Amino acid sequence: MKNKLLFTAAMLLLVLSACTKKKNPSPGGKTDDPIPQIVIKQPSGDHYEAGDTVGINVVVTDSKEMHEALYWIIAKPQQDTLWKEKKHVHGAKTIVLDTYFVPPVLQSHQQLELVVQAENSEGKTAEARHIFEIH
Repeated sequence: MKNKLLFTAAMLLLVLSACTKKKNPSPGGKTDDPIPQIVIKQPSGDHYEAGDTVGINVVVTDSKEMHEALYWIIAKPQQDTLWKEKKHVHGAKTIVLDTYFVPPVLQSHQQLELVVQAENSEGKTAEARHIFEIH
């Protein structure tokens, strides 16, 4: 009798543990809990001249609704912010920034970095960066 009771209890535990929902990665390695995807289309180059117009084109997408995206251009290594923008949305799964930046006259061979941070409506965040140089 005791063996039947132990066997039944073990089988019940096995069945219950098999029924719990787990977040399994998909074949591509993605989970059921995605973060925003950031694609920096521009600037695509790594060298620009002072006074050039540097195109900025960034697309942020998510399977969940987006909340906001923040953009900065900072001088390296000084960490001076030269430009910033914020886009806040409701009900959209995509945020697009399509603008430009004209770098000021800087010291020769000054490195700049475009930093993009994005957050979806569930608080999941992502970040992308692109470094370029001003001559």
